Amino acid sequence: MSANAPEQGFGLAAPTMPQFTPEQLAHLKGESKQSEMLGVIISFTVISFITVLLRYYTRFVLVKNYGPEDYLIGLAMVSTRAFRIQAAFVYRGLPEYR
Repeated sequence: MSANAPEQGFGLAAPTMPQFTPEQLAHLKGESKQSEMLGVIISFTVISFITVLLRYYTRFVLVKNYGPEDYLIGLAMVSTRAFRIQAAFVYRGLPEYR
């Protein structure tokens, strides 16, 4: 074991953090992933909404055979509203993910 590595339980050495140069830190400071996160959230929300609408059209209109799982899918879509609200907070900068 290295002489300068602190020991944790069971004789394992603690992992060392990477050291960044001041130029790398300055570059990372202005970089944010908020727009990418918002794009992914909106894309998957739209895809899931379209998928559920197509399933409902098939089950309720074409086949006219629906069950409790169809109602649970609708409940799941409604519950994702909290995730969409979180996406709005991310877009406004609260919290800021890097």
